[in-house]
Amino acid sequence: NAVINAVSRSSEEDKAVVAAGLLNELKQRRLDDNDEHLIPTVRTYNLVLSACAFTSSEDEQVRRDAFRVAVDTLNQLRSRDEDMVNPDHVSYGMFLSSVRALLPRNVKRDQLVKSVFRKCCQDGLVSDFVVDGVKELLPENVWEEISTLGIKEEKEKEWCRNVNSKEGS
Repeated sequence: NAVINAVSRSSEEDKAVVAAGLLNELKQRRLDDNDEHLIPTVRTYNLVLSACAFTSSEDEQVRRDAFRVAVDTLNQLRSRDEDMVNPDHVSYGMFLSSVRALLPRNVKRDQLVKSVFRKCCQDGLVSDFVVDGVKELLPENVWEEISTLGIKEEKEKEWCRNVNSKEGS
């Protein structure tokens, strides 16, 4: 985790791709060596997502590659069978931060954000970090539309049922 963390905090343009490569290398070494100490944690995946979220480049290809890494990383976490690691609220929040940093504002981006928010609700991982990310990304009227679906107290509790603020950060 320390190496991926250092990469994610670096100023390298391709840090998302490098971080993903390190994660893949770790997973391959675990398989090759059958070493249970090399199992990536949710924090490992979140550090890769952080590298994506903090990629700042004018180069469109760099941004596209970083976004591809973010999508692949969240999909690996949501697959539920990859290393037996599940996403946490930080995973969704960092993915939303990646969307904000890497994609232009448009209807397709809004649709993606709504879809990710629905998945986060299904997983019971809606935290303040996630809500803040969605609010930053969506026009106010769209946020109001999707958030009113969960205003009933029971639904809000359901959306947050698996949030543990000490995980994955």
